[in-house]
Amino acid sequence: MDFSEILYGLCVENNLSNNEAVRLLHNHNHNEFCKLDSVTFSRWKCGYSKPAFYKQLYVVKYLGGSFYKFILENDFDCQSKLCMRRQSIVRGFIRSVDFSMNAFSYGQCFNEYDLEISKHSFAEHQEIFGRFYRNIDALEDFKDEIYKKCKNISYEVIIVKDKDNIILGHLVR
Repeated sequence: MDFSEILYGLCVENNLSNNEAVRLLHNHNHNEFCKLDSVTFSRWKCGYSKPAFYKQLYVVKYLGGSFYKFILENDFDCQSKLCMRRQSIVRGFIRSVDFSMNAFSYGQCFNEYDLEISKHSFAEHQEIFGRFYRNIDALEDFKDEIYKKCKNISYEVIIVKDKDNIILGHLVR
């Protein structure tokens, strides 16, 4: 999927005009987007031009998109210099996940594991991780506050599974 399609979808999904989206970007990161105007934004949205890849990540984040979905839906398999740069960024992201595996795994990670990136509703998340959260006393108050807002929550999750599909760890946003 092309960045312009993603950007157009985010604007439709969040009911944002070009001016509103530009204001949101200015408010979230003025240093990066201080020179952005609605004409340039419109060019991004129509696919006539696109920002640098790191700015695309900011745009997706600040306009309420899913970083994980953005990474998964982009086609990084191309031969241009720009695409090769993007491939190196994604490879770096994967290496950092490999390196930090011990930080968010609660079982021993062997060489063979798989990463699943998904979005859960409150009920789906509780079905998978509810027992895990009940075993952590330090999270009791936090968990109770989250549960009060359960109807409004969706979780973006990276799940680490071994070759037998057993969950070794997870990271939730």
